[in-house]
Amino acid sequence: MKKRTLQFRKIEYMSAPILIAVVFPFLEKLINHRDISLYSAQYILTVIGGSILGIAIGIWGYRSFYDKPIASAEALLKSIAEFEE
Repeated sequence: MKKRTLQFRKIEYMSAPILIAVVFPFLEKLINHRDISLYSAQYILTVIGGSILGIAIGIWGYRSFYDKPIASAEALLKSIAEFEE
């Protein structure tokens, strides 16, 4: 199960920059009424920065809200199994 979870995380992290690159121009047009494609350097820097920040937050979120509860649940199940024996 852990191997499959890690594969899904890898896919998620690899697809994050693509998602940011596609969604950001629409958000920029919606919020600031500005066409970001005219400012290609700013667009590229924003996509790279957003991708790095998004991946860092994703790693932190997985460690805080997913890995720790799973590890504690596995430890609890292991202690219950040892107690039953």
